[in-house]
Amino acid sequence: SDPEDARVRGLIIQNLGTLGLATDFDVETISKKTSARIVSLRVSPSNKRQKVSIADVGFGLSQVLPLVVKDARLNKGALIAYQPEVHLHPRAQSRLADIFVDSLARGNQVFVETHSPDLVLRLQLLISTGKLAAKDLSVFCFENSGGASKIEIVNFADSGAPSMRWPAGFLDTSLSLARELSGSRITSNQSRK
Repeated sequence: SDPEDARVRGLIIQNLGTLGLATDFDVETISKKTSARIVSLRVSPSNKRQKVSIADVGFGLSQVLPLVVKDARLNKGALIAYQPEVHLHPRAQSRLADIFVDSLARGNQVFVETHSPDLVLRLQLLISTGKLAAKDLSVFCFENSGGASKIEIVNFADSGAPSMRWPAGFLDTSLSLARELSGSRITSNQSRK
């Protein structure tokens, strides 16, 4: 049909693929009896021949789909997302970064509120690999400091390294747990000998 519809559909499929959530989708009108059109959305999680309801592929897809559609339709606009990682697998959380970087490349501005270390680490990797310019990313960290909000701006070097240490409890939590687990395993193995 319309070339713009084909472009938007292609971007939606690309973004769903990037997230690992679907390889294709179909929209079918079910009813036009009321003033609002009722449609059915079916997706192909892995095989284009198999289509299932979005209710059958997990809650994450239904939560991120409006963002994916908005991004695909956006041209030189602002994409604003509030915790888009909610209900997504950690790999899909990290791949949101790729969608945001592609959106930037199409001339959009992207504003994201997130608690996902996977998303932030992926953005750092995309800087390090040259897919995102360090100057195009700033992270604003909000911390409670004595009952008042403290805001710090984190910029990045071309290597993806942040300009300052992350606030306690953000990106260091997983690393600290991994170190503790490793230490516990070593201690446990030594005590068994």
